[in-house]
Amino acid sequence: MPLFYFHIQDEVEISDPEGTELSDVTAVREYAVNCARSLLSQDVLKGEFNIFRRFEITDKSGAPVMTCPFTEAVDLSGAKLAL
Repeated sequence: MPLFYFHIQDEVEISDPEGTELSDVTAVREYAVNCARSLLSQDVLKGEFNIFRRFEITDKSGAPVMTCPFTEAVDLSGAKLAL
């Protein structure tokens, strides 16, 4: 299976040194959304909520595969965000 790296981009980049084996880009997006939800839920437990992060996903060679903003992980239709 192909190896994908899920780098978190915010004010700084947090690199994924290990990567995750996934079958295809559909599985990559699903994994990214689930990871974003997990990270956001951990933030909420600490009294924080930074929805403006994103995953920059690359393949084994470092080539970009996709970007997955954390905003795709939650429904913000009823939220009022202070920017």
